[in-house]
Amino acid sequence: MASKTASAQQVVRIDTTAPTLTMNVPKANDIVSDPVGYAISGTAVDFGIGLDSAAAVTYSMTSYGSPEASGAAGLSGSSWSEAIAFSGEGTKVLTVSASDYLGNTTTLSPVTFFLDL
Repeated sequence: MASKTASAQQVVRIDTTAPTLTMNVPKANDIVSDPVGYAISGTAVDFGIGLDSAAAVTYSMTSYGSPEASGAAGLSGSSWSEAIAFSGEGTKVLTVSASDYLGNTTTLSPVTFFLDL
């Protein structure tokens, strides 16, 4: 009786590192005086499995503690941006997060800026 053996090899990649995220616009304490076409923007890079392209970068903005805008920003290469609409003047607080395909997430510290028409 002949003895048969088989072997298989599989490479497993482990990614526990969250994406790198920056925000270029707005900067802390910016004063926005012309909100028409105003866009938030920055960069997002993931050196592991890759960014979740459908919702790689998400944002939420509050005004005096109440939700004002939220959604997914458009991503092109490592740059993200999104035009946002304002419901009124005042203090705005923007939070931005980036996630990769495995759910590793980076959230930037909230940025406070102002709309003064």
